Order: sequence, then structure tokens, then C-alpha cells
Amino acid sequence: MFASKHTRAAVLVAAACCTLAGSASAQDGPPRAGQVFGDWRFDCTAITEAQSRCQLTQTMLAGELRQAVARLGLAPDADGGMVLSALLPLGFSIPAGVRVAIDEGETIPLDLVRCVTAGCIAGHTLSADEITALRLGVLLAISFDSAAGRTITLAGSLDGISAGLDATGWDG
Repeated sequence: MFASKHTRAAVLVAAACCTLAGSASAQDGPPRAGQVFGDWRFDCTAITEAQSRCQLTQTMLAGELRQAVARLGLAPDADGGMVLSALLPLGFSIPAGVRVAIDEGETIPLDLVRCVTAGCIAGHTLSADEITALRLGVLLAISFDSAAGRTITLAGSLDGISAGLDATGWDG
């Protein structure tokens, strides 16, 4: 009995050491919540005790005070597609819509999904070509109109988006 206790303890210690060594050196594991990839961050929100929703995010800042105005998110949808979403402040012109451009290229319209207390959410399921453009791009601009009709354009960065997508394995 004495030998079996020590044997079990030795096995547990060895297993713990191997697990810790493996996790410390494993670069291919899933990203951790809060992990940063260039200008993008891997964030997760608990949906239930056993389930969470994760996405790559970037907060869009504006003005001299660099106030947070919008938040971009990139995450897989239930059908295996990749969705680019934006959380925008309340008070923008809904009929004018929300638009995104990668490196001043073709405009991608985002569909308004819903408005909540924190703002309005718009999104678009990306095509394979749009995902490639994100990976190869440098700048991402999001535009929407204020209720007064003034176009607001916020500039974001695509630095780190490829590393984030590679780490998550989301786009294949």
C-alpha cells in the first residue's frame, strides 16, 4: 500500500510536469482570452457555464482624446462562415447603412442586426476573397452617417489579423 501511494504520487507529479512543459512550449494550442495579435485581441464572453463565444476584436478610437467609438469583431458563425461585425454608437442614420473598406478598396456593406443598450450591431458574412483581403490588407475603415447626415469614418488596422486567424484556425 505504501509503495502504491508513492507510485501514484510519482505518476501524478510526472504527468503534471509533462502537462506544464507541454503547455509552456505549445505554440499551436488555442489562443487565450486576452491574447493580443498586433492590433487585435482575442476576447471571450461566457454564454453559459460551459460555453463561451470568442472573437478577435479591435476598438476603434476617434478624436484627440482617442475615445472608444466602435468595436469590430471577427468570429465564426454557426454555419462555418466568418462574420465581421461592428458595435456602433446609438444615434447613427440607419438608412445610410454601415460600410467597411479594406485598404480603400471595394466597400463591403454591413447589415444592421439589432440595437441594444450599448449600441447597434451590424455584420456581414465574409467571402473567401474578403478574408484573403483582410489577411493581406493594412487598413480597415468603417463608415456610417450621423443622424445629422455627416459621414463618420473610423480607421482601423489589420496588423495581427492573420496571426489571430492562424491561432484560432477559424478560416480553414
